[in-house]
Amino acid sequence: MKNRKDLLPAIKEAFKYDDEVMIERFVPGRELTVGVLGNVALPVGEIISKHEIYDYECKYTRAWRERSFPRSCPGATERVTAQALRRFERSS
Repeated sequence: MKNRKDLLPAIKEAFKYDDEVMIERFVPGRELTVGVLGNVALPVGEIISKHEIYDYECKYTRAWRERSFPRSCPGATERVTAQALRRFERSS
């Protein structure tokens, strides 16, 4: 959603489906993902949404997204991998 006036109706619509609603600020850029197995980071992947943003429909409907593994991210691979490992360690 791009317009602030659309926020309240969207929140009301979301509450029709659950008693919790998560609102996130849009951060432009690529959607990267790194799985962690044990203490080992798996290859960096990229999720390419067919919508303007990676929304619920794209996440749960294969036709609306592509996944690319492994994904070359010059200058970012090491940083993203390190962040995934730190996050995993904090959640364990």
